[in-house]
Amino acid sequence: MKKLNIIIVIVSDTRTTATDKSGKLLKKDITETGHNIIEITIVPDDIYQIRHKISQYLVDDKIDVIITSGGTGITAVSYTHLTLPTICSV
Repeated sequence: MKKLNIIIVIVSDTRTTATDKSGKLLKKDITETGHNIIEITIVPDDIYQIRHKISQYLVDDKIDVIITSGGTGITAVSYTHLTLPTICSV
């Protein structure tokens, strides 16, 4: 099995590294399967900041997988579902 280099992007206006549970759970599950977590980052739910962060990872040849979590609430400030299809295949 090839070990994948994975980035986890948490989209949230309210979570911090101390309060984010999903990133920690993803890291635990992914590392238990033998893959590498390169970084866990938290990005505000803002179209431009999400696009900027994901775009940086898309051009990095060392990154095999980008996993996003969060930013999917049905509110006026949830932009992840609008942003991701404009920059990558989902």
